[in-house]
Amino acid sequence: MRREFRDLISVEEARGIVGGFSVDVAPETVPLAGAEGRVLASDARAEIDVPPFPRSLMDGYAVRAGDTYGAGEASPVGLELSGSVEAGEEPSAEVDEGGCVEIATGGVLPGGADAVVMVERTDREGDDVLIRRAVAPGENVMQAGEDVREGGAVVESGTRLGPREVGGLAAIGLEEVEVLGRPSVAVFSTGNELVEPGGELRRGQVFDVNSYVIRSALRNAGCEPVFLGVSRDDEEGISGLVDEAAEHDLALSSGSTSAGAGDVVYRVVEERGDLLAHGVAMKPGRPTVLAELDGTPFVGLPGNPSSAYAVYAKLVDPFLRSATGLPVEEERVGAVMRRSAKSDAGRHELRFVSLEQRNGGLRAFAVEKVSGAVTLLMDADGYVEVPEGVSTLDEGEDVEVTVLSRRFLPNRVE
Repeated sequence: MRREFRDLISVEEARGIVGGFSVDVAPETVPLAGAEGRVLASDARAEIDVPPFPRSLMDGYAVRAGDTYGAGEASPVGLELSGSVEAGEEPSAEVDEGGCVEIATGGVLPGGADAVVMVERTDREGDDVLIRRAVAPGENVMQAGEDVREGGAVVESGTRLGPREVGGLAAIGLEEVEVLGRPSVAVFSTGNELVEPGGELRRGQVFDVNSYVIRSALRNAGCEPVFLGVSRDDEEGISGLVDEAAEHDLALSSGSTSAGAGDVVYRVVEERGDLLAHGVAMKPGRPTVLAELDGTPFVGLPGNPSSAYAVYAKLVDPFLRSATGLPVEEERVGAVMRRSAKSDAGRHELRFVSLEQRNGGLRAFAVEKVSGAVTLLMDADGYVEVPEGVSTLDEGEDVEVTVLSRRFLPNRVE
């Protein structure tokens, strides 16, 4: 029996519903070596000065700056060498008036010294060092705490950790860091025709694409996807996956969301929870299901890969990035329509386009493929949002493109 969609809700209403979902994940402590890409949960403060001692910035001689005044190439000043200090060792000699200590880069500045003369500005004559350039106090020396003061915030809460931040945390001796937790997101696909990649296709079957696309997107959004598998379009199989999915922080399915006799996702979630919406006035993406299952948010994505990704990108990704502390990665660029393209005036449409750079500007071409074509997403560099009521994007019209890929910048220049 076919059942009509409920009243279609607008894109903004759908975003409001998803934005009202709650994903509350506790912070966790992880080893610094595995913290790349995670978001810091609290300010990381130094418990020591960095560096913890005054250190030489180069190979040379630790001196009293006043002893070098007047030194030059033609009139070197001689200082008596009283020892040496390598990086990583405690100095065994001090610098007295008229003396110096040989020092390696990173070495602890000996007592009595306040500057370092680089080795290239010196000559050795036995135990005497000829200084051929005067230095000022503090020259070629990094003072204790000059890089980071004890108690200072090295990396602030909410920062996504990259190589530079990880290096800063290592410099203050942190072995572990507290980061925002990763929401556990259950993912499953539905469809009698679906086979997981690696399986054997029979006539009428296709490989499951959506779960791979969505899992990849979830990882980019700082989540931990958990794949539950592929179900046939029957209530028993889907009910089992929905029950399992409800144990996670968020549940995402794809397929079986329309209003046909074989589409059962909305019926299953309505029986088990609160069906908030069945149908969004968006193209692609009309057959979208929004629900809550005992407090677990549920989004039923359409089965077509481009439709599933469009709904994820427009509704789910901004919500998850906000929950995981990551910036919403929506880059928009201006372009000009190279050819006219028709649109569905009855719905808010995401019109996929490819981009071409020419004569210093970008031109947009509508990707003319049906929504079920897997290569629609692969050929698209972004999409233009066409408001409800607009039936045509005219040739030469200025448009704003939400970028999905930057590949057009190097690859499509003519």
